[in-house]
Amino acid sequence: MKYSKKRYLDHLVRTLDALHAPESDPHLFINNLGFGNIYDILKNEEYRSVFLERLERYFGQEYAPTVLASLEKSSLNSYFTPVPIIRSIGSFLNGLEDFKPKTVLEPSAGNGLFIRELLKQFPAARYTAFEKEILTTRILEHNFKPNTNVQIFGVPFENMAQTDAGRKYDLVVGNIPFGASKIFDTALSGHPLQARISKNIHSYFVYKGLSCLKPAGVSVLICTKNF
Repeated sequence: MKYSKKRYLDHLVRTLDALHAPESDPHLFINNLGFGNIYDILKNEEYRSVFLERLERYFGQEYAPTVLASLEKSSLNSYFTPVPIIRSIGSFLNGLEDFKPKTVLEPSAGNGLFIRELLKQFPAARYTAFEKEILTTRILEHNFKPNTNVQIFGVPFENMAQTDAGRKYDLVVGNIPFGASKIFDTALSGHPLQARISKNIHSYFVYKGLSCLKPAGVSVLICTKNF
């Protein structure tokens, strides 16, 4: 289907409505498209007005600008992974002999599609998810509200040391962000490769993800062909 700004706006509005549906409504997994095209909405006066009205309705006039700023800041990396790609990764993991992870880390979880699919294969595993964008974190929390096996941290992955999340995992998986953004992680202080690791966000996520593995652990991260 051809991209339409109007359809994208409608999708954003439905996402916000679903996130704030009454508790009495059936619980639904919110499979939103991400917020990578948010500026298409914000640059159109009519669409911006509709979207901001919804944000203020649900988050209040004081907090809505904070949510909006978070969306704008994260827009370059807010494109979620198609389910067929996630399922192909799941198929690969299924093919690994005697690999049954008990702990799984997703360092940039988005709305939780990876976790949703992996739960079907490894329902007894415990999942740890990091997601820094405010609205996406709310969606992630909503999607796994009924599941006690999923622990969610609404902070950047580089702030892991400031949380009570586990430090080592059997599986690290996900679609990591890419870009020239530099990362500041106090845990890298004094590391001989600190400058190279933290010079861009994807190098950092690859390094940090690998450093979180247990012995014989597996890391499956989506990256660009030029990485």
